[in-house]
Amino acid sequence: MKKIIASLYDAEEFPGIEDMPTTGRDLNRIASALERIATALEKLSGDTSNLSEPTNQGRESKVSQLENKTTSVLQPAKQVISTQPKKTNPVIATEAKPGIFSPQTSVIEEFLKKGEVTVLLPKKQAFTPERDEILDKLAQHLGKYFIECKELYLALKANRTDERITYSLYGATAQKNTRVQKFCKLLKEANLLENFEYLGAPVYWVQFNPINITSHNKNFVDGKWFERYLKHEVKGILQECYPDIGYEARPNLNLQFKKMADKQALNSGVELDLLFSLGDHIFCIEAKTNAKIGDLAKHLIKIEPLGLAKENIMIVVAENNAEERQELSQALNGTKVVGLDNLEEALVAMIKAACEPPQVKIALG
Repeated sequence: MKKIIASLYDAEEFPGIEDMPTTGRDLNRIASALERIATALEKLSGDTSNLSEPTNQGRESKVSQLENKTTSVLQPAKQVISTQPKKTNPVIATEAKPGIFSPQTSVIEEFLKKGEVTVLLPKKQAFTPERDEILDKLAQHLGKYFIECKELYLALKANRTDERITYSLYGATAQKNTRVQKFCKLLKEANLLENFEYLGAPVYWVQFNPINITSHNKNFVDGKWFERYLKHEVKGILQECYPDIGYEARPNLNLQFKKMADKQALNSGVELDLLFSLGDHIFCIEAKTNAKIGDLAKHLIKIEPLGLAKENIMIVVAENNAEERQELSQALNGTKVVGLDNLEEALVAMIKAACEPPQVKIALG
């Protein structure tokens, strides 16, 4: 014991001791202290070992959730206006799927393959990537602020010449004034108008000449802008409301069916504005700027070979008001017809209805 104490002393482990302890009482007191220190170190060593070997319980729990094939109840995380932190949704038991425009093997491709549906080669892109980006900006602005820009848009849509257009903003709010002018500037950037000018007080006129009335540009103004807007809007809703669930979106798919739909010729095809998946569920959306019952009925007949439930099909319209949309839905046997004002709410409701497990009612007694 003296040798141990001496070595500790030489190593300055007891810097407060002036002289070497020599009596048995001193030695016993130090030995007792050392035993207490050793006991404490053993306890600390035990706690540290527990910390140094992290458990896999949390990881195994997540893996078991992914391996469980029971569909979870979806509760969308997004609120239109909220200052609360975003909540995530329970994960549907599927692995993450490719995102928009992904060329990888996908849920959608497997779905079409099982239905003996051929995807035709896409048409040659009419625009350069730079122009494509400009048109996306224009479509996003028009879709987001369609109420303010609607009158001017309809005037542009109805115009088939380069005749000068004059639009009055007299009495408009400052917000509408700003958004309409921005709309005109984006049209100019997209090379769809020229000689744009804004005349302030007292007339508050917007004036310009439409240009490049080509088939591509007219198609864009007539409705292709709406398809672009819808593609980005749906993608944004899926990312924000269901961030933990694999999704995929395929716009402007040209399909050819081996199976024949009612009153259709064999090998006839159809273009889908947007086909998207969430988890293992498939949905179809058709975009119409101004929907007519005859056109919608024909389209629904054409897509019958897909085998989609009516509940997974949605038609989104821009110009039709709420009353007109309700009449269209009733005429189409309950197929959803929604507008820009309730697109997000209707989309989330459609997804929730398709992905939630049915409620099992238990009879009492």
